[in-house]
Amino acid sequence: MSLRSMVPVATFALVAAVFTTGCPAEQQGAGKQDVKSSTPAGSGKPVATGTSSQAAAAPAGAQSGALAITGTVKYTGEKFDMEVPPKRKKAEFCKDKAIKHNGVIISGSNALQDVFIAIADGQIKGAQKPAKPATLEQKDCMFVPRIFGVLPKQEITFKNSDPITYKIKASKGADEAFKIELAKGAEPVKKAFDALGIYQVNAEGHPWLRTLVVVTDNPYHAVTGADGTFKIEKVPAGKYKVIAWHSLWGKKEATAEVKGGTATVDFEYDGAEDEPSENAGELDDQFE
Repeated sequence: MSLRSMVPVATFALVAAVFTTGCPAEQQGAGKQDVKSSTPAGSGKPVATGTSSQAAAAPAGAQSGALAITGTVKYTGEKFDMEVPPKRKKAEFCKDKAIKHNGVIISGSNALQDVFIAIADGQIKGAQKPAKPATLEQKDCMFVPRIFGVLPKQEITFKNSDPITYKIKASKGADEAFKIELAKGAEPVKKAFDALGIYQVNAEGHPWLRTLVVVTDNPYHAVTGADGTFKIEKVPAGKYKVIAWHSLWGKKEATAEVKGGTATVDFEYDGAEDEPSENAGELDDQFE
């Protein structure tokens, strides 16, 4: 089944994404998606849409803790709405709540939720510490959050708030990282990823359940909220390559120069991007 049959008003195609080193310094459709062919090199279509500006300058001598990168991610394509996966409607406990697939969440203002924004790897020098603890919760037969970032070896707390057992597998490409089982009422389990990259976390018997964990070499990242905005705080002064990564539409990039206040970087997706290799085929067979 193609995405056009799932959501007739939308045309989908998905974006190969790999987090690359940059400047020094420093819910919701149904069915298998049709994938458009990649735009050939030199075709004139930009690989990424991103704009940057300097705003809200802080007083001279402001400390790096006061510096930040902010912005908004917008969807510019035809509007559509995803659906409740049919397999969810038949699953024990899960069928009691009709929650739409969260692969794409677009607000009425065309804001795009759950886009991972980060200073690209290779630009921040020295040992780094996590900006905040990381938790992945199983709640209402969904993983919360949909996407988030951690440092290598940073512990992630896996918590089950549902009255069913989840068999969870984490992997990067074809390589399995670990498996855990969380029964009803079980104590949280802590796990970590050793290497940089994008990992899938899936649940056996619940194919709509997926979270993407982005392991980066620095803690300067954020995820867009329901209004499409993000804020990366306490950024060291410098000029950086900033990436945006959506689980179905891949990577965009822009440059931000953080000097004395807040640098603003905005991104756009139009739904015509190819799916990223790290999350290829997520919607295949989901809605059949």
